[in-house]
Amino acid sequence: MAGAPGAGLREAASGHPGDGDGTSGAVAEAAGGGGWRSRLSTWGGRPTLEVVGLSCVVIVPMVIAVRVLGHPRWLPLSDMALIELRVRDVGLDHPPLVGPVGRLEGFGESGSHPGPLMFYVLAPMYRLFGSDGNALIVSSVFVSMVAVVLAIWIGHRRGGWPFALAVAVVLGLLVRNYGAWRIAEPWNPHLPLVWWFVFLLAIWSVLCDDLRMLPLAGFAGALCAQAHIAYLALVVGLAALTGAYLIADSIRRRRHDSNTWRPALIWGGATTGLVALLWLPPLVDQIRHHPGNLAIVIESFRHPYASRPTFGTALSFWAERLDARELFTPTVDTSSLDPRGSSVAGFAFLGLWGATAAASLWRRDPALLRLHGTVAAALAVGLLAISRIVGPMWTYLGLWMWGVCALMVLAVVWSVLTLARPRASEGTLATPLVVPIPIWPAPTAAFLAGGAMVTGVLFSIDTAHSAMPSGAQSSQLRELVGPTVAGLKEDPAGCGDDCRYVVTWVDPFTLAGQGLGMLAELEGEGFDARTAGDVGSVDTGVGHHRLVSLTDADAEVHLAVGIDAIEAARARPGSNELAHVDPNTPQERADYRRARRHLVVQLEAEGYDDEAAKAESEPYRAVPVDGGMSSELRQLCFFLNSYEKPAATFVIVADR
Repeated sequence: MAGAPGAGLREAASGHPGDGDGTSGAVAEAAGGGGWRSRLSTWGGRPTLEVVGLSCVVIVPMVIAVRVLGHPRWLPLSDMALIELRVRDVGLDHPPLVGPVGRLEGFGESGSHPGPLMFYVLAPMYRLFGSDGNALIVSSVFVSMVAVVLAIWIGHRRGGWPFALAVAVVLGLLVRNYGAWRIAEPWNPHLPLVWWFVFLLAIWSVLCDDLRMLPLAGFAGALCAQAHIAYLALVVGLAALTGAYLIADSIRRRRHDSNTWRPALIWGGATTGLVALLWLPPLVDQIRHHPGNLAIVIESFRHPYASRPTFGTALSFWAERLDARELFTPTVDTSSLDPRGSSVAGFAFLGLWGATAAASLWRRDPALLRLHGTVAAALAVGLLAISRIVGPMWTYLGLWMWGVCALMVLAVVWSVLTLARPRASEGTLATPLVVPIPIWPAPTAAFLAGGAMVTGVLFSIDTAHSAMPSGAQSSQLRELVGPTVAGLKEDPAGCGDDCRYVVTWVDPFTLAGQGLGMLAELEGEGFDARTAGDVGSVDTGVGHHRLVSLTDADAEVHLAVGIDAIEAARARPGSNELAHVDPNTPQERADYRRARRHLVVQLEAEGYDDEAAKAESEPYRAVPVDGGMSSELRQLCFFLNSYEKPAATFVIVADR
């Protein structure tokens, strides 16, 4: 049997699945034995160096993003400010138990995303780099960098450096498509994007009998599912399918070898323990509160607050994100609200993928067949998840589909590159094999290496021209924070170092949330700054320990956005203006008024009469963007909501 086709591969795979840092020996045999092909497949013999080198091609543009997007200093607003506040709580007296606030409702309560794991993974680098907005950018980018290295490492385990090179190319296309600003922004729908790709690769590796990838799959899945509810069904669905496959495969093998249960029990037990530990905080919250956040999440899907899409709408949404052409198009514009893909092109690529999957089945290519199986499972679970979306189908709810599309590209390309190899012998279909190098090693290596370098250079160029979302509002807040901090240090309330401030705001630009940004900045400067509100039965967005009533505070720090709000704040008793910013010229104000009149006409034309009336009576009020709006109206709303309004901060000391 020593000379049987594929015998070396079977021995390498079944004896020690994924052992070592690569599979160069097995890959060399698959390429045809000794000679120049063998030397190429075992090039360097330094797996760690190969993984690090390939990772740098993708990581370098991310390093550039840290410099570009953090200069001038970025101040988090709205959701990002809430995330920064909860990251600060890690390791202190009020550790977060649930994830960021979300569009979830149940039992009359607002809910949060399932878990706080994203806060915990962001915290170390956030504290190391200064605990401010720029440190949050560094931390978010670093988390994605780790995912990049792990994805390429998994590729190396499965097929040596040639396959790792292919993973690097596809991963470079994927992160360039997402855009540097999405990688840098610590928003919970964006943070798991690269980790979702790691999860898919880890699941495939487990299906290839590499059980050592189970803990990594457990961690990546927990991070994705806890950060954003959109990933929960995806992770649970794929984990359930993988678990069922492993149990069935172990039962089949046990008929021939009673020891086959041992590795599965060891790594399965370790993964179960890790997952239980990662989900402990939300379980603690569920026990401590009534209703707990997990109960609210479940109730939100049992009795949704809005309608779900029709199957046709969900199918179109799903197919648009399978348009592989979009992987070659960078996302630089942060104001893009509409999908760019074509459902027709998506279905066409789906057909191409199906053809290569059928070829892998006919050729009895176990590893590639398992890769295609992973893609098929992700596609099926993904369509189911999209069909369960509640409310408007925002673009960010389907960003993870690009990760599935990238895995499809990887499966298609590698299937084509290995198409000319001889068909495997009978009886080897159930044997988990490493991915062999293609039949044309040298040209393929040169092609992939060139593609990786070109993608890295283009991503770097795109990054140099990127900007963070709501950059204008962040800059405006930065102008207000300095004078406000200086004014508060003069102790206008006369309470010395024990002053407790309640931060309030009137901010018609609700999408930017400059008030929350001011709260985060004042706390970061060392003030005892809180906000008004009632303590709920579950963690709030800011954390219940940051809530205080107006009567229990020593003074009020008030942010007024808009001319009317500023005049109203000036008229309040005990008001002292600390800072004022008016960024607009007379011409810009005139342009805004014209655009606002056009907005009213468009709202009326599309049937949004109530919003049109509010837009006319409240000229600085933000207009909510609805999923049923035309693309033109969405962009107009986004432009007007982004308009920089006059803003001022006040400290108000009431007579006691």
